[in-house]
Amino acid sequence: MVGQPQSYGAVPSMWSDQYDVKLQTCGWLRDSGEIVRGEAGSAKFMMLYRDDAGLVVGALGINQAKDMRFAQKLIEKRIAVDPALLADPKQDLRKLAQ
Repeated sequence: MVGQPQSYGAVPSMWSDQYDVKLQTCGWLRDSGEIVRGEAGSAKFMMLYRDDAGLVVGALGINQAKDMRFAQKLIEKRIAVDPALLADPKQDLRKLAQ
């Protein structure tokens, strides 16, 4: 409504190209509830962060530009996903974000 305060609902994100590495983050990175998608430390992997209710609240991707778009959708839509599905790089995040 006009004149009513509204909260800003965008998911924060950032990216940086460091030589041959594209680092991207979105949402809120936590020190708990993390799920590794792929092999951490490899040339291409993702960390997904969930809150206590199981909702995806943050993501960090290394050379994962395509999947980061869908991770952001999971955060925006407040979707809870089985951790085993999130950890499996063969699972299509696009389908999980629908």
